[in-house]
Amino acid sequence: MSTGAGNGLTAPEGGDDVQLIYYYYEVARGLTGATADDAAAAYSRILKFSASNADKNARTLANSFIPDLFATFADRQDLSSQAVESMIDFCEDEDAKLRMGTIKRLPDIAVRSQSDSDKELIFDILIQLLQSQVPAELQIVRVSLEKAAAQLPSVASRQLWAMAASNAEPVLQEVALSWITSTGKTILGSAPEFVAGGITAVKNISGISLLGRILPTLLALKSMRGGDDDSSKQPLTDLLDALVAKAPEASALVDSNERSQEYIAFLPKWVVNILGRHASSNSLIKYLATTAVPAIINGTISDPKGQTHILRLSVEGCASVPASTEIDIFIPKLKDLTITLARQIESDKKSATNPDEFECNWAVLEPAVLAIYIAIRRARSYPISTDSSPDLTPALRTICFEAQLALSNLRKRLSQFKPESEEAIKLEKARWQCNNVLEVVREMLKLPALRAKVPPQVKFSWRPRVAAPTPAAGVIKKQKIPTAQPSPSESQSNGSGKKVNLKRRASELARAPSPRTPDKKAKGAVSDTGARGGKKRGVVGRKRK
Repeated sequence: MSTGAGNGLTAPEGGDDVQLIYYYYEVARGLTGATADDAAAAYSRILKFSASNADKNARTLANSFIPDLFATFADRQDLSSQAVESMIDFCEDEDAKLRMGTIKRLPDIAVRSQSDSDKELIFDILIQLLQSQVPAELQIVRVSLEKAAAQLPSVASRQLWAMAASNAEPVLQEVALSWITSTGKTILGSAPEFVAGGITAVKNISGISLLGRILPTLLALKSMRGGDDDSSKQPLTDLLDALVAKAPEASALVDSNERSQEYIAFLPKWVVNILGRHASSNSLIKYLATTAVPAIINGTISDPKGQTHILRLSVEGCASVPASTEIDIFIPKLKDLTITLARQIESDKKSATNPDEFECNWAVLEPAVLAIYIAIRRARSYPISTDSSPDLTPALRTICFEAQLALSNLRKRLSQFKPESEEAIKLEKARWQCNNVLEVVREMLKLPALRAKVPPQVKFSWRPRVAAPTPAAGVIKKQKIPTAQPSPSESQSNGSGKKVNLKRRASELARAPSPRTPDKKAKGAVSDTGARGGKKRGVVGRKRK
């Protein structure tokens, strides 16, 4: 492949492509005294040797000269973009050695480039090359990507998360996400763009399985640990807002929509984690008040599992720190919900075949009662009184009456099974839930003057219990062994502050009957005054010999 000199360049006569490239290299380096335009023209001629139909030796030489001269012409947008395109062509060459040599030089070109589009293109190519089936080449790709990402964290974060959130090419999406969750979080975790890109990806990704891989990666970052200052809370709040924004709308929040039910079941675990780091729950409370809880009241969500997930989210949102500013709009919905559930209990009990064996769904009632109790206590504008809501008092009394009946019944049934049995575990969970309901409802039904200032210490049944630490196997507590016995003439304390004469005590023990031959006469005559004798209660006192 031959190219004319042009632009004032005088190519050597009778030379091949290799000699021509050497000549262009000298001109581009400024070794021949050529003008800046001639140097740029010479570099442009070298770039053309990246074509697949060029001579193999010339292409190999051009592959070496293009990155060497890139910094000289990085300020020329047209030439730098052509150079990046040429290097990408080399990445597709059949010669593995040429490809691997090109991949090694890509991080340097990305750092020296002054064009963001060229940098992004290089990262895109490196991510695509992670699909290589050649082990040696794949290792070079990983090293190059790590090097480029460490030097350009903002660009790397944008491109990686953009590719991980794109559903257009599932294979590349999986490649990018795998690198982020394994290596990227370590290299890019401290970059603000990495956190922001991850939150944006949460908004765009629709699959729950993908979200289940992204959320642990984000929450493991140092910048996502949370704190009391606003700067620490803001990323967590943004993440929670992104999750809530993906929650199903009112039209989709129905029992028959499996996808919406699956997402509602997915939320509690991560919401508890995020709220535990002091994120703001305003968006969550607003969604529950306007969409989720009304769906239960209206009957569009009648499945107990769906109701339970929504109501547990309500408890976590109301109990979060700091308190949500949206609680005031949530309380009326929670009151309507409590009244609806109480009426449903009365209706179901009347229609039951055997009302005496009727059982409430305590898994639904527990979070419903806890949510309204916590919300009322935390909202300053709402006093803790049922007098302000006349319909609420009868509803709470209905629930309290059913809880009292159920609690005694559950205790009797629980005593009939072994503690380790599956049925006993279920009954114990129901008893725990019923007891929480009863304790909270009783507190709400008290007169204001008798109501406790400190709320009841109720442990949510859906949170895992923390087991007490067990001592390590084989560890035995050593006891001190006295090295010498005190002399009979010595006196010691008997623990009551009085001195005991050991010599007299020894003589008393010598007269005491042996435990192997009990004294029938002394049966039932144990002294209440200790070992030193005294009068006995209920018997005639006798003098001690």
